[in-house]
Amino acid sequence: MNSVVLTRRFYFCAAHYYRVKEWSEEKNREVFGIHSNPSGHGHNFVLDVSVKGEIDPITGMIVNLTDLKRIITPIVERFDHTFLNKDLSYFENMQPTVENLAKLFWDLIEEKLPDGVFLQRIKLKATDKVFAEYYGDNWGIFCKKYRFSAGHRLFSQKLSNGKNREIYGKCNNFHGHGHNYYLTVCYKGDVDEKTGMTIPLSELDRRVKSFLKTLSGKRLDKDIEFFKDKPATSENLISFIREELNKLLGGNVFKLKLTETRNNFFEYLEE
Repeated sequence: MNSVVLTRRFYFCAAHYYRVKEWSEEKNREVFGIHSNPSGHGHNFVLDVSVKGEIDPITGMIVNLTDLKRIITPIVERFDHTFLNKDLSYFENMQPTVENLAKLFWDLIEEKLPDGVFLQRIKLKATDKVFAEYYGDNWGIFCKKYRFSAGHRLFSQKLSNGKNREIYGKCNNFHGHGHNYYLTVCYKGDVDEKTGMTIPLSELDRRVKSFLKTLSGKRLDKDIEFFKDKPATSENLISFIREELNKLLGGNVFKLKLTETRNNFFEYLEE
């Protein structure tokens, strides 16, 4: 089926905490960090609901946005201005993590959609840096955004100096230039029944940040062996990051997004 994907955004505010009842205070703190505080903490959640389907030849729509809003808004309002752990029965035996919330929204919304309209993705953001995605396949996808700074010069050993200048322009400057890179890492895996997570945030941070230390503050084309025989373009950089992070994350990298400037960003998505 040739489908068009439509996304509608919703917002809600809620509090939650992460705790396993049978664990000690020390164990909860070790796994969940400050998010284990029994008093809770809160977020302005952003929910993106993406649906797909055939375009109706009469209306020119997949689904009327007014109808989609009418279906989803009452569901979202159940969560708005609540303490998830205490006010909603969904979480009596389930951690209110972004991974579990994304799947829960999928289940609640899917059954309400009209014939011929199908969910394509649920994306739930807790902060600008932390979010989860769900595609209906029972896998959890947890994403975190990181930053590192590095320099580079775009130059190909297989091209003449003149051709390098023609192709790369200012980016071919002999002394190089630099960027504040932003890297979003999406980890795909089973959601642990106790923690509600694909991977603890502290563990993802430890592995990703240890790798980014090898790039931060470096001149990529001079200091990183990977670029000794290839141009230090962002296309090559995201390929290098994917290879290295898959080693550190057990092959569980689902998606990467590398932002080089406010106008240029690059993505890798698992086939």
